[in-house]
Amino acid sequence: MKILILPGASDSNKAWADAFVNQGYEVHSFYYDHWGKEKMFDFSSESKKLSNLDGSWKNCFVVAKSIGSLLTVYAVHNKIISPIGATFMGFPSNLDGEKDAALTINLKKWLSDYLVDTHIIQNEHDPVTSFNEAREYLKEFKVFRVEKIPGDTHKYPPEICLEKGLRFMSRFRKQDKP
Repeated sequence: MKILILPGASDSNKAWADAFVNQGYEVHSFYYDHWGKEKMFDFSSESKKLSNLDGSWKNCFVVAKSIGSLLTVYAVHNKIISPIGATFMGFPSNLDGEKDAALTINLKKWLSDYLVDTHIIQNEHDPVTSFNEAREYLKEFKVFRVEKIPGDTHKYPPEICLEKGLRFMSRFRKQDKP
């Protein structure tokens, strides 16, 4: 199975993304253009990069953290990718209505046609969006399963993501076999 890694916005997430390599899957860690620069995350620019990926990456499993999960939803809404499933960590629904470098985040619109079976791992007291806030925001969208883990930061250690994400992904790996 191919796994596309879409990390959080901070360039400190490069190491987080790289932690998924060598886990027995074909992995593509996506690096953002604004890393190491004094620029904001840009959905339009990053989604264009996604559209330039080899076609075989467009129907993979997505593992995303924070802004990477919003990029996934945006890219699905704009028919850039069509993942077979996804695991998100730290889903920042409280960013709905915020502006990036080029557009306003319109999460409800982007989610209106999101039909990807998705597991969300959310720290109980994540300061960006708490577990209760994420669960409440997503309750009308039946494709999401929101799992609470203990924590009061927006950090999601790769080993926890690997354990929980790989267990969820195993459902999809069976579909890959003839």
